[in-house]
Amino acid sequence: MVRILEQHIVSDIDFNLDLRARKDLEKSKRCLHFHKQHSNNSNNDDNSQSRLSIYNILSDVYNTISSDIPFLSFNDFIQGIFEFNHHLQRKETIKEQDENNDNIPLNIINTNDQEDSDNEINIDTNTKEKESFLLRKYIEVDEFLILSLPINEKIDYKYIFYKLNSPKDLGLSFLTNCIILIIGPLQIKPSKSVDQISQSFSIALHSSFQLQYNILQSNSNQDVVNSIDQFLMNTTTSANISTTNKEQTIDNFDIEINDDNNEKVKKKKKMFYQYLLRDVDKRKSTYWLDWKDGVESKYAISKTISCSVFLLFACLMPSIAFGVLNQNNTEGKFSVAKTIISQGIGGMVFSLLAGQPMVVLLSTAPLAIFIKITFQISVDNQLDFFTLYTWIGFFNGAFLILYSVFGLSRLMKYSSRFIEETFAVFITIAFLYDGIKPIVVLFIDHVYNCPDSPQCSPTDPLFTLLLSLVTLWICFKLSNFKFTTLFNSTIRDVISDYALFLGVFLSTVLRHSVFLTLDTSTFPADLDNLIQTEYSSLPVWAYFLALALGFLLSLLFFVDQNISSSLASAPNHNLKKINGYHLDLLVVGSINIVLSFLGLPWVHGALPHSALHVRALAQIQTIISPKDNSQKEVFISVQETRLSGFISSLLIFICLFLTKSVLSLIPVSVLYGVFWFLGVKALVSNQFFERIMLLITDQNRYPNTKLTRQVNQKKIHQFTCIQIIALLLFCFISFYPNSYLTAMFPLFISLLIPFKYFILPMIFNKSTLDILDGH
Repeated sequence: MVRILEQHIVSDIDFNLDLRARKDLEKSKRCLHFHKQHSNNSNNDDNSQSRLSIYNILSDVYNTISSDIPFLSFNDFIQGIFEFNHHLQRKETIKEQDENNDNIPLNIINTNDQEDSDNEINIDTNTKEKESFLLRKYIEVDEFLILSLPINEKIDYKYIFYKLNSPKDLGLSFLTNCIILIIGPLQIKPSKSVDQISQSFSIALHSSFQLQYNILQSNSNQDVVNSIDQFLMNTTTSANISTTNKEQTIDNFDIEINDDNNEKVKKKKKMFYQYLLRDVDKRKSTYWLDWKDGVESKYAISKTISCSVFLLFACLMPSIAFGVLNQNNTEGKFSVAKTIISQGIGGMVFSLLAGQPMVVLLSTAPLAIFIKITFQISVDNQLDFFTLYTWIGFFNGAFLILYSVFGLSRLMKYSSRFIEETFAVFITIAFLYDGIKPIVVLFIDHVYNCPDSPQCSPTDPLFTLLLSLVTLWICFKLSNFKFTTLFNSTIRDVISDYALFLGVFLSTVLRHSVFLTLDTSTFPADLDNLIQTEYSSLPVWAYFLALALGFLLSLLFFVDQNISSSLASAPNHNLKKINGYHLDLLVVGSINIVLSFLGLPWVHGALPHSALHVRALAQIQTIISPKDNSQKEVFISVQETRLSGFISSLLIFICLFLTKSVLSLIPVSVLYGVFWFLGVKALVSNQFFERIMLLITDQNRYPNTKLTRQVNQKKIHQFTCIQIIALLLFCFISFYPNSYLTAMFPLFISLLIPFKYFILPMIFNKSTLDILDGH
């Protein structure tokens, strides 16, 4: 019987371990035997991807563990694990094979040949018979192969953990990195059988990537025992979970509040702010741990520093670019320096007070669009820009505070992958648009509009494009450097973590050493009049206009902030601490009211930076399937800390004093490449983008995923096309050159929610929609 378990992302703290499985794992202290494969045990160790015979590997296992199982002969070991078909194809002696310097390949295959069942198979250390056979029973959980071997005599249980020196292709779903062999007595009740114990280990490994990672990092018996003990400490038995507690974990956006006295009157009084209080209470209990987790070890400190530097450049570069964009759109009302100030101050305050501190605040493309709309409306109606801007920001913040107090973030439970990924791809398009548009303008100005003018240099737009592409290429190569075989793992991780910093630095060096003829424009670095303190009055109707625009802006903040927080806390990130959606809205609303009265650009949760922040703090393992070379990334754990966000925001604020010296050396063309890198990088693991690629992928090359296995191909493409149409409408409204139409784009985001819940169910049945639109 062959069983291959599919894997689900489940947090350790929420895993329900049944009592039988817990008892089986608790035996590890006295039953476990850990071994590592010796480097000379396999002729193919130098090539971890080469196809090996599982017989050869298990022969190595037996030779290594034979001292632990003196009661078991090699013949009994092989016959207990493999199921023979009793058909001898060929007999060869070991000596003949040694002369050819070749191993006998014994593959896991079936045969249709029938033979007399009385034929006896005898495999010992002197003679090997080339058979066609398969494993009797096995369970595969990612890189773990679990085997069970019952012995027909009274023996003690043995848990054999055999760690291979590198992942091996044994013809299974994934490369095998560790073999777990459960040996025990045959004549015993089913609940204590080796098959049951194998199931217990599969359940544990199946639920916890942290347990998998810790075992694969182990080097001794005690390391494995400690890993299992840590797992058991973080789990709860299913018998101890009440119905009430189960209901409380169904929805992150809508967790019920238990009233200690169960008094209805008190509950009604607290109803309108109970969700905000829940966020405050939950985050308060882990507040100091949020800081401690960033410095608790050398590895944690290194990760915090590398992540802070990553965020510095990931956020500083867009801040500079959007500062230039806002300055052009507002005729100098905003500047790069003002954008850096709002980014630095807003980020530090948010890191100190937020419910999900790994969300990154940034002045984004949608905000740049709204600032441009505000300026154009103020010019068209002869209103003072900063006064109108201030009142729009005030009403926006007031609405956000009301949303927080009344717990309206619960409505985001009606959001879905359809809405989140459509918005995420739109943000990517906005990044690409902001990086491509200036280069297109350069080509128009220097090539098409003045072909004969000596002042026009066709090399400028060409070199600008080339330097932007070089920046994109360097950043991508360095960000994926940890997947190469160069240097050791520590150096590879450091280079990957500092990819954006190194990419900007190397590209800037190239500009000043190779592209000498490039006439690179630099951004304005004026540090005067950074804070706005003078305001004029508005006509009465303008306050109502500001109220309407503030409401529309609050819809953008509400959706973007909650989606950023939701994607940062996605189930596959395997986070342990609770999210604080309502608290985040309160903090963001308060920050933006202050920024509005200071005449500084607005900030809110940013895509894709928030998800990239979590990724930079995570331990990630890549599992490769040898069947189709597909890769699956697994978040083992995430260092959930406030420190990286606070340090990066502080560094960004300090960069205010470097705008006239160091930062001015960075060419704007390099910033375009950074835009492209951040935008395209956000498409990684985006199912919407993956489904778009399926439209142009050979059907025979479709990945073997739950989506392609369980949903009709026509339905997949139909769902994708609907989502593409919604995305195109979103882009049309956002980029159309009409201020009043563009101001409605936050409303369009909100309308996607009823569209998903009322229109899509009329096209797709519930089971199909759950797979297509579920996390």
